[in-house]
Amino acid sequence: MSSCVQFTLSLHRHHKVPLTQAYAISTKEFAKLRGAHELATQAAEAEARAHGAIFTSDPWVRFPLYSILRC
Repeated sequence: MSSCVQFTLSLHRHHKVPLTQAYAISTKEFAKLRGAHELATQAAEAEARAHGAIFTSDPWVRFPLYSILRC
């Protein structure tokens, strides 16, 4: 079950918030948190690049360590 759905149900069950209002609150909070996470990720990437990190276009591909050390 997704975190957004769990939060919605928690608001509804434990805090007695009507389900439609709980859904609106949880989706708004989820969007805000996602935006903050995206901003933090971009800032971390920019800082890493400033310190010489090299990224591929595919986040699952890693450079072999020896190719980086030879530069």
